[in-house]
Amino acid sequence: MKASFSKEDTLITKGILIIMLLIHHVFNAADAMPYGIDTVIGDTELFYDITSYCRICIAGFAFLTAYGMTQKFKRMDS
Repeated sequence: MKASFSKEDTLITKGILIIMLLIHHVFNAADAMPYGIDTVIGDTELFYDITSYCRICIAGFAFLTAYGMTQKFKRMDS
């Protein structure tokens, strides 16, 4: 088991976070509700709840940035 993120792990995580960012912005309830979007899920309230939970992508980007900076500073120090 590896102890830290590799560059590939970070890129995969960033890709997932970007998809979450797009979901949050494209299907924002305030913008999409007037158009009455039909979804595969069926329950529109559940769909809008899921899209609002995608807001966690901001915290994910903040974590990756802080983690990357910490690892870089550790390498510079040693």
